[in-house]
Amino acid sequence: MVVLLFVIVFAFSILVARLFQMQVVNGQKFDEEFELKVLRDVAIDGRRGNIYDRNGVPLTENQISYSVTYDTGVYTKSQVQDLLTFSRILLRNGEYLNIDFPIFLNENGEYRYKPELSETRISRFQKDLFEKENVSAVDAMDALSVRWFKKSFADEAAYNRWLSELLPAERLYLVSLRYAIWANGFYKFIPEKIARNIKPETLAELQENREKLPGFQIVEDYNRVYFYPEYFSHIIGYIGSINEETFKEYEEYGYGREDQAGRI
Repeated sequence: MVVLLFVIVFAFSILVARLFQMQVVNGQKFDEEFELKVLRDVAIDGRRGNIYDRNGVPLTENQISYSVTYDTGVYTKSQVQDLLTFSRILLRNGEYLNIDFPIFLNENGEYRYKPELSETRISRFQKDLFEKENVSAVDAMDALSVRWFKKSFADEAAYNRWLSELLPAERLYLVSLRYAIWANGFYKFIPEKIARNIKPETLAELQENREKLPGFQIVEDYNRVYFYPEYFSHIIGYIGSINEETFKEYEEYGYGREDQAGRI
């Protein structure tokens, strides 16, 4: 009994000493580490002011809308399927991605570089992803599909079968979304706004499938409405997304990649 009592007292002494170390000696350190794990800053967009004429007639106002963000820090084994599910919901409802991806699908169903992009922008895209230039849009789509999706399948046959079943638009949306995740690699845990001003039908379908879409979140946003653009566009301007070419310039003023900036 004496030996057993000694063992019990010794064991409880170790527990008390460990508890004292955790709560008193290192209490503040653990508390700070806990806060870093459970707290994070969330940026809230500042709304632009409404503009009226001298009689109080609105020239431009903000209307409540909804956007979709994707947290690139959320990773699941079914990420490819999650992105495909989201893409199909958007395509069914005629929605567009808010992603600055340089490739589009023309009226003939062919992948091409966007004609409005400069050669410098396309060249930088090719060098960043392929470390070479003169890569066609079709070859770029094939290479990016292999890089980002092939490893999710058991073998090449399964990958080729899955790829052949995709519609060209579905594949474009998939690669565009994966490109956004890659481009946002240095800004993990900062949700990327990938779709803006979605329709009520899209909102409802996304809510119904939210359990299948980890990392996707619907947030309240605003849509800038211009009542007399043909008369006042040269005075009040408009707003648009920040592209890769101008992001560094706006970043100095505190803008994020998903923000919109004034244009004239």
